[in-house]
Amino acid sequence: MKGLIVVFVLGGILFIGSSCAKQETFSEYDSEKRALNLQDSFDYDYKEKKRFTQNELLADVKLSGIDTVWELDCSTSDFLDINYHSENKAGEFKVILVKPNHKVETLFENTDKGTKKKKMPAGKNYIRIIGNQSDAAFGIKYQVGKQTKIIMNQVKDNYQAQN
Repeated sequence: MKGLIVVFVLGGILFIGSSCAKQETFSEYDSEKRALNLQDSFDYDYKEKKRFTQNELLADVKLSGIDTVWELDCSTSDFLDINYHSENKAGEFKVILVKPNHKVETLFENTDKGTKKKKMPAGKNYIRIIGNQSDAAFGIKYQVGKQTKIIMNQVKDNYQAQN
């Protein structure tokens, strides 16, 4: 009988411990208003950046929240040529483009792959990732014009000087 009680107590402890480690739900996943708020708020349960450069990101993440990856400061209107792939095994995952005219465009969502060309107005544009209990492996590679300054963690020289 004592052995049975010990098994139930240990099972309860394991159940409580495993439920505490679960990612929080990100209730603002579909909120355009939240996407326009440039303050990052995220909970990475796991993040492995396999490659992160000025114009490429290849990563595996378990994410709930929103994180800005790049700021693209366009001195004139420009185009974003993007090549992407993603596989999302759980929850919701997307990559968005936030434009200075308060427009939000989804570049890709959940499991997807392809190429796109998006027009960006002059000003600061942002590439952001959003997850709601997501478990995603993804890659983004993009090109912009010579007059666009790419900012990643710190201000970089303009695109022309980097290539």
